Amino acid sequence: HRLRLIRDMQIMGMLSLISCVLCVALIFIGHIIAAQWVFGLSVLLLAGSLFLSVYEIILSTKALDIQLS
Repeated sequence: HRLRLIRDMQIMGMLSLISCVLCVALIFIGHIIAAQWVFGLSVLLLAGSLFLSVYEIILSTKALDIQLS
């Protein structure tokens, strides 16, 4: 379960960065409206990745507490 969380977190983070690059390219060629939509998608992907990261940290600390007790 935790490995899937980490994988999904990393995929969302990479897709966010790729979306940022696409956003810059769209701005460069003058497609501002499309760039705004892609940037919005990038922010959502990054937020999702960060949410999964926090959730995985919570699970990891619970597992570590169990292991140490």
